[in-house]
Amino acid sequence: MAALRTLQESALALLGHIERLMAGNVAATNRGHIQVTIPNKGPLGLLLGNQKAGMPDMGALVEEVSGVAEQSGLIKPGYLLCAINGLDTTRLSFHQTLAALMAAARPVTLDFVTS
Repeated sequence: MAALRTLQESALALLGHIERLMAGNVAATNRGHIQVTIPNKGPLGLLLGNQKAGMPDMGALVEEVSGVAEQSGLIKPGYLLCAINGLDTTRLSFHQTLAALMAAARPVTLDFVTS
């Protein structure tokens, strides 16, 4: 009985993952990196901040996740935003990264370094 319950839970989790994919979200592409596509206009649901003190002012670090970003199930606090629609943000300042994000066309594809 416990094995059946575990199988059912796994199937439900897989269905949720498939629904996110069909909604335009792209799952992890490889270890340490994810790519998520947000199809809709409106707030992304990301609170971004500067890198940790003592680090160069480059890119943006995810501080909080809510809304559409949270619904993807992929983006977590601590991830580094490394590309916006293919634009490498790792060499941009925090403010340049935010400007690029605000100017990005939808759907927007965001790449993150997870480790």
